[in-house]
Amino acid sequence: MRLSLCLETVFTHQPFVERMREASALGYSAIEFWDWRNKDLAAITETAGRLNLTVAAMSGNRQHALIDPDARPGLMIEMEQAFAAAQQLGCHHLMMLSDVLTANGSAATPPPLSRQEKFESVVQGLQALVPQASDARVVLLLEPLNSVLDHRGYFLDHSQMGFEIIRRVEARR
Repeated sequence: MRLSLCLETVFTHQPFVERMREASALGYSAIEFWDWRNKDLAAITETAGRLNLTVAAMSGNRQHALIDPDARPGLMIEMEQAFAAAQQLGCHHLMMLSDVLTANGSAATPPPLSRQEKFESVVQGLQALVPQASDARVVLLLEPLNSVLDHRGYFLDHSQMGFEIIRRVEARR
């Protein structure tokens, strides 16, 4: 088994590239992080190569919610950029969020849709991304989050729902 360390949560007093060095010094061979937009991708690529680190995963969508069908055009553009960033970093896994998160980790104000409509929007959004993900050789990972403690209002808060979404996306292929 190969473990990856999420550098958003450790060594936070240090610049990001220094966190990579710390992870390597601790024996990790893979790292992950959230938003790629606030990172120096060239420095990460260079440092990862030098330290023999793999970028195991990073966030795909952070600005456009899968639960909102009206956000789909923005989601598609955001993900096109995320796929390009992933290719630059040699990252083959993008974590997908059902909702946009606020600074405190709660879900942003959700669209006024039923749970079923949100569910269908997630399925349709992921299905629309399948060709891009396949072309980029990237696996999309659904990220269920704890809505009780630190991600209040987040839609995808149970693995079982995630499994059902995956089954539906696969059935439409």
